[in-house]
Amino acid sequence: MSRSMPDIPLKNPNRYQIWIDGCAGFLALLASEITLGCHSSSSDSLADIAIVANLSRCEGKIQRRGSDDFWIQEILDESPKLLQDGDCIETKGSAIVHYARPSQLSESSVLTLRSPHRFAGHVDQILLVRDGLIIGPESDCHLRCDALDSRFLLIHRGKQWMVRSLSDDRTSLLQIGVQQSFDDLSLTIEMG
Repeated sequence: MSRSMPDIPLKNPNRYQIWIDGCAGFLALLASEITLGCHSSSSDSLADIAIVANLSRCEGKIQRRGSDDFWIQEILDESPKLLQDGDCIETKGSAIVHYARPSQLSESSVLTLRSPHRFAGHVDQILLVRDGLIIGPESDCHLRCDALDSRFLLIHRGKQWMVRSLSDDRTSLLQIGVQQSFDDLSLTIEMG
């Protein structure tokens, strides 16, 4: 009698968790189309961006075309809405998602939620990664960390992540799943 092994979900190469000590937890998404919906205990119905709120399983999606991001609300079958820095993505439920492009040096963007709602899975912000993410204490940083004294650039190329100090241009290759320190920055990046 043969026993079948349970299906083990494969790690998504377009999805990374970033943990920065003394700062927050982030979900970095690299795909060109990203779904947004309610958090569900069923793994087959989980949206790319899962929100603990009264939403449909697939409220809508963000499409990334060139250097622009568009919101398409599935339920209302509306035409795509160009997202700009400071826009609110209004859902059919009560959750309001804030869209920001904090730096003109990068086409990456940040999604946050208005309280009392939260993202599923210990995630404080969603990062829509294009070229790089700026980490630092200033308001023009994608990953704002008040405890840091300097700024860093987090870069994704192929299947690798690198961090570069913006004060002296030193670059270091990061290992997935390993906590690493770089000056006053301590972070862990995990796939999935």
